[in-house]
Amino acid sequence: MRGPMHPVTRIGRVLQQIHSFTTLHGSELEGLASELEVAGQPDLAARLRIFQGLHTQEAGLIADELADVQAELDRDNAPHPNSLPAGAGDRSPAPTGGESAVSAASAGGEGEGQRGSIDPAANSPKRARWLA
Repeated sequence: MRGPMHPVTRIGRVLQQIHSFTTLHGSELEGLASELEVAGQPDLAARLRIFQGLHTQEAGLIADELADVQAELDRDNAPHPNSLPAGAGDRSPAPTGGESAVSAASAGGEGEGQRGSIDPAANSPKRARWLA
């Protein structure tokens, strides 16, 4: 049985899936377009590449919207400074983990532009049990 997963982590995983889906199908469509050109169908290849570009743009819009929701959830779940134990307010808050999935999904596939080595599963109860 699977335990509850934090919504920010769930959205991060969906963003990774969208990125993988877009990359995989984009390369499949490009391969098909190349085959069409070799077969003497450059007009069909061009049309297929247009659809591929639209698909990539639409997937990017979806990923951007999910990244915005993820960031909003991440901000909403951050502890309020007044709710921290005495003395804890002096330290910088630890990263919450949504940033790497967001940047990976918005990078568009090339370079996997991550903003550091923040782990989206850092606050996972399953991970805590595994590390214990």
